Amino acid sequence: MSVKFEKQKNKKKYGNSNLAQSVFEEKNNLVGFFSDLLKIKTENPPGDCMLGAKRVEEEFTKIGLDTEFINIEKANKTAIPIVLGWLGPRTNEPDLLLNSHIDAPPVGDGWTKDPYKAHQEFGNIYGRGAALGKSDVAAYTYAGAVTKNIFSSKTNCSVLLAITADEGSGGDNGPAYLLEEMNLRPKRVICPGFTKAVITEQCGCVLSKIKISGLACHQAFIKTDQEAMRVAVAFSNQLLDLDNNLRRIKSKSHENLTSRINITRFQGGNYFGMAPGDIEIWLDRRTLPDESTDKAISELEKLIKTFKNNQEVKIDFEIVRVAQPLCATKSQLEWAKIIKKEAAIVLDSDIPILGLPIYTDARWFGSYKIPTVGYGPGNIDIIAAGINGKDENISETELIKSTEIISRVIASVVLDS
Repeated sequence: MSVKFEKQKNKKKYGNSNLAQSVFEEKNNLVGFFSDLLKIKTENPPGDCMLGAKRVEEEFTKIGLDTEFINIEKANKTAIPIVLGWLGPRTNEPDLLLNSHIDAPPVGDGWTKDPYKAHQEFGNIYGRGAALGKSDVAAYTYAGAVTKNIFSSKTNCSVLLAITADEGSGGDNGPAYLLEEMNLRPKRVICPGFTKAVITEQCGCVLSKIKISGLACHQAFIKTDQEAMRVAVAFSNQLLDLDNNLRRIKSKSHENLTSRINITRFQGGNYFGMAPGDIEIWLDRRTLPDESTDKAISELEKLIKTFKNNQEVKIDFEIVRVAQPLCATKSQLEWAKIIKKEAAIVLDSDIPILGLPIYTDARWFGSYKIPTVGYGPGNIDIIAAGINGKDENISETELIKSTEIISRVIASVVLDS
């Protein structure tokens, strides 16, 4: 009876209004920390995220987390940091792990706001990494800050905040390191997501490069079947036809997900009158959660082989990265429903469980059969949010509301453990 009473007393102490009030009181610290992260350039590539990681370590220490800084040294490469913040005892099997990343893609073209000034306008905060990654770091950090007092010497519950720095380069020195080198096996995981949806499935991806080598000579004398540029354009048209067919294939569980293949880079040529010897094409092949990445690779290889038979050029095919999809499981859906319930209370409206056509570090935890979902601050409209595009942004309201929701989820995990 005493255990039950203590649990009920804690639930009252850390109820809706208390956590909401705590997040409100920490608002300036939350937004200030988030703005600081946006002002630190952590583009990947090249992947130098040390200053960002040190800023995270500083904030973890400030709010009283048991902090651990890991520096993964790579020969002739920039060191890759990981920052861990523990609530409760350190263990290989924390009750909850919240993972986000501080690295962000290069800025790219078209910005109307400075991507490294944390510009605020009409309730939105702008910057590279604002909508996916750094806002999640800030929300997870301050959700931990406002729930820290729930943890005491009487509880064995453990929550780990794990901030990594290589999502853009595959996660091998982030989540994979946590799982394979540190042998962490959390009972459940939250990775970056959006305020008004819980993500349970993500597409897989095959990233590849095709190099077409023909005869480099004067443009006026080149034969059509030896011209790398002409062959590359013809092959690209076949890829676009393939994409049109792939987009007709829908996911069995989420109709918004389709297979697809995109050309993300087409490079070659020097000047007028010069037939280029080499053309390089970069491909992004998205696979459905229930689709085989191995089969997708085989289909590409077959397409290249068939096309190559009719040409007098050399065609090389290189796989750059294969990211397996995040697939929904029964335990994962149960975990998603817990977050969905807490979100509905804070937002005063129901939120959906969705799949996403992107891939993230969540797949690493999913591959170990750990219940893993995507949830965090941000707009589910990825184009409007500017993710991997221009003027990336998040509303301050979504940042604050998501922090409150995540704090409620942490409290629920602690008190129910």
